[in-house]
Amino acid sequence: MEYLYRFFSWLLNLIFLVGLLLGIIFACFFYFYPNESKIFWDNIKNKWAKTAYRKPPKKYKNFGVELPKYSIHGIDVSHYQGDIDWEEVKKMKIRGDSITFVFIKATEGTTYFDKYFSKNWKESQKMGLICGAYHYFKPDMSGEQQAKHFIENVKIKKGNLPPVLDIEELGEKKLPEVKKELKIWLNIVEKQYNIKPIIYSNRVFLEDNIGEEFKKYIIWVAQYKNLTPPEVGFQKWTFWQHSAEGNVNGINGNVDLNVFEGNNIEDLKKITKQK
Repeated sequence: MEYLYRFFSWLLNLIFLVGLLLGIIFACFFYFYPNESKIFWDNIKNKWAKTAYRKPPKKYKNFGVELPKYSIHGIDVSHYQGDIDWEEVKKMKIRGDSITFVFIKATEGTTYFDKYFSKNWKESQKMGLICGAYHYFKPDMSGEQQAKHFIENVKIKKGNLPPVLDIEELGEKKLPEVKKELKIWLNIVEKQYNIKPIIYSNRVFLEDNIGEEFKKYIIWVAQYKNLTPPEVGFQKWTFWQHSAEGNVNGINGNVDLNVFEGNNIEDLKKITKQK
């Protein structure tokens, strides 16, 4: 009996020490690698939610709105769309129109990371969609720190669309200060990925606040309510977000709809990262 007692005491101590060691390792990982640890836990939660609480993916009779007369259609998504069934997105086809590309929210400001980005980024590409990642720019924060935050969380490879800078507000800063920080973000991100970023905003904001000095960048413009292609004074648009009320199979709720100005998928592939 005494022998058994010593054995079980030794075993419990060993279990305790192993548990303590694992706890220290996990704590160090979370402390020194906060972004990676967040992605790690988000992936676990998403996989658990997928099996435990996933709603049946919706299917629609049409895209919910009339589509402009362009050949290449796409969507942009974030955590607002929740858990997406990308296989259903890819399979949807209405009168010859289907989804070819997707822009996915990755980051915002200097700390926010979209909890669905990792899953959306992986699964949409697995289905063969042409993908790009976007950052929502906070004008009151450092352009350099926002660029570093985006780079830490987004890996862009050959065949991906250029990274997107989403700018929709001036905040408390004056326009020259905001433009300075925008240029810092754009330059750092271009140098990192070796591809010139895309600038996204609504037509009025682009014309009033962005203007000629940014004409070398691809423009993605938002204009709703009618099917007349938008005009941005200083630059021809390449992507047009024409509705926020789209219906796409596999997405439970509305989603933004976009078109590409080119005539075919080969034109779209020309602006992706080439190497």
